[in-house]
Amino acid sequence: MKKFWPCWTKAGLLLRERSSKMDPKLHDYTVFDLETTGKKIIQIGALKVRDDQTVAKFSTYVNPLEKINDYVSHLTGISNYQTDAAPLIDEVMPDFLDFVGDDTLVGHNILSFDCNVLADNGYPVANPKLDTLLLANSYKKRGLFAAPIPNVRLSTLKDYYG
Repeated sequence: MKKFWPCWTKAGLLLRERSSKMDPKLHDYTVFDLETTGKKIIQIGALKVRDDQTVAKFSTYVNPLEKINDYVSHLTGISNYQTDAAPLIDEVMPDFLDFVGDDTLVGHNILSFDCNVLADNGYPVANPKLDTLLLANSYKKRGLFAAPIPNVRLSTLKDYYG
């Protein structure tokens, strides 16, 4: 899980940098990310933010009930060894949904990917959502980054924010 927390934190800086202009009340939210086989969830991670400070973390592997192929394992760094003994999605989701509560969900590409995967796995979420990919695209098009960036990938934003 170590490699994802810094990325979320740095992407969260993008949100925090502009949140007062976007919505002066958006200081409490949950940042989340899924790792998947494409359709099956193999990891869920989330940070709960209150008054712009991380106050809690949620992290778990999920047993997808299928083997993780080499490509996905290389891409995510997650192996069958890590998920074989992990809880099933139906065991994990009640805890994740309790963790999230009514918070606004924040993440990179969550509208096109993560929320759809949750729904496809039987867990649609009705929470308000803020997609940092859309936000970053908007900033890039409007020239709001202090220095030019080549793209709005999460890794690029992490490097940009240091």
